[in-house]
Amino acid sequence: MAIVGAGAAQIVKGVGHGYRKYLEIPDTARTAVDWICLYGLAARGVVFIITGMFFIYAAFTVDPSQAGGISEALSWVRQLPFGAGHYAIAAVGLLAFGIYGFVEAAYRRIRPPAVAAMAISYKRSIA
Repeated sequence: MAIVGAGAAQIVKGVGHGYRKYLEIPDTARTAVDWICLYGLAARGVVFIITGMFFIYAAFTVDPSQAGGISEALSWVRQLPFGAGHYAIAAVGLLAFGIYGFVEAAYRRIRPPAVAAMAISYKRSIA
């Protein structure tokens, strides 16, 4: 259930643009970065949900060999009607998630810690 929840959280983060509060994206790149982040997070979320459903299925059938990982989830997608197209969409989405990692590294907003709060914390720890 946690894997399905994590997948849903990834989709919500992408669709709701929740990643923006951590990034300082220049206006010139905002549209492209938004599409990459949305598509990458949504694709990763869908793959997580499929993987989580395999685990839930294995739990209800009491057959641990039925639980699969991401490779089994992608294999299942490939076996669907028009599976090659779905597989390609998932692959491009996971590539977009990889690019999202680079976007996050480039535009991540890191707030420095407050020096006064650190000093108070340090004094308490040595007292």
